[in-house]
Amino acid sequence: MLASPTGFVLASLAAFCIETLLYGCFLVLFAFSLCLMFLDVTPSARGERHPYPKPMVWFSILIFFLVTAHWALSAVQAFQGFVLHLNGRAAAEFFADLSQPSSVSRECVMMVLFIISDLTIIYRLWSVWDHNGRVVIVPGILIMVSCTFAVIIVYTFISNTNIIQNPTMGLGTTTLSINVYCAGMIVWKLLRASKVTRNWENVSRFKFTIIILVESLALYVIWGMLFGILHLLGSPVSIVFGGTQSPITGIAFIILHVRVGIRRLGRDAVMLIDRHPSQAEEHGEA
Repeated sequence: MLASPTGFVLASLAAFCIETLLYGCFLVLFAFSLCLMFLDVTPSARGERHPYPKPMVWFSILIFFLVTAHWALSAVQAFQGFVLHLNGRAAAEFFADLSQPSSVSRECVMMVLFIISDLTIIYRLWSVWDHNGRVVIVPGILIMVSCTFAVIIVYTFISNTNIIQNPTMGLGTTTLSINVYCAGMIVWKLLRASKVTRNWENVSRFKFTIIILVESLALYVIWGMLFGILHLLGSPVSIVFGGTQSPITGIAFIILHVRVGIRRLGRDAVMLIDRHPSQAEEHGEA
C-alpha cells in the first residue's frame, strides 16, 4: 500500500513527467528507425538485397501509435486530476478511481501494447531461429494466457470488481516468462552462431554485449521485473515504473528495429549472427 494520498499524487505526477521525457526519446528513435526502414539498400557483391522485414515494419508502426496514444491519455488524465476534478483539490481521489474513462482507456492501450510487444519478440525469436516453429510453441501458449489476463484487467478497471486476485501480477508473470524465454533462446542462438563463425575474433566483447542486450530486449525485461518487485512491496515508486512502462517498451523495441535496420544496410560488423552459421561460412563473412 502507498504511504499516503500525497505520496500517491506525487508518484503519479512524477510518472507523467518521466513518461513525457521518455516519450521524447522514443520519438527521436522512431524517426531514425523510419529512415532505416525506407532507405534503399545497395545490392551486395552477389546482387542480393535485404529488404526490411514487413512484420517488423508493422510492429514498429503499431508500437508508435500505441505509445503515442498512451502518452496522450496520460496527459488527459493528469490534466483532469490536477486541474479539472474539483479544481485539483482531490487529485488522489481521482487517480484512485480506476473506472474513470481516461484510466480505462489508458489501461486498454497498455494491454494492447503488451500483447504487440510480446508478438514482436516472438516473431524475432522465430526469425533468429531460421523460422523454426517449434521454438515458439511455449511463448505462443503463454501469450494466449496473457490475453486472458489483459481482458480481466480491463474488466476490473471498468467494473471496479476483482474476478481473480491480483490479475496484474498474473499478466506480469506471463509476459515476463515470454520475454525471458525468448530472450534466453535468442541469446543462446546468437552465442552459438558467433562461436561457429568465430566472430569473437573480429568484434569487441563490449560491442557484442551491447548487441546481445538489444536483441534480448534487456531494458524491457528489467524494467518489468523492477515494476513487479516494487508492486509486490507496495512501494509508491511502482507507480512511476508502471506509468513509464509504455515509453520504455517503445524504446526497447524501437532500438531492436534500429538494430535490424542497420544490419539490413550492411553496417553491422556482426550481421552474421542473424543468419544460419552455415550460410555465413558459405558467404565468407566470418
